Amino acid sequence: RILNVSVRIYEPEELDHMDKMPTIIHFHGGGFLLGCRETYDQVTYALANLTRALVISVE
Repeated sequence: RILNVSVRIYEPEELDHMDKMPTIIHFHGGGFLLGCRETYDQVTYALANLTRALVISVE
C-alpha cells in the first residue's frame, strides 16, 4: 500500500540494483466493472522483464 492505495510492485528477473531505475506505473482498465490487477498479472510481469524497469500496478 502506498498512501492507502493497493499496489503490486513487479521487478525484472535480472535486477541491476542500480541507484536509479526506470519505473512504469500501470493502471489497468475496467472502470470498476471488469478485471482487476490480477487479470493483468502475467502481462505486467512480462512488461517488467522486457523493459528491465520496475512496474507498479495500481488497484
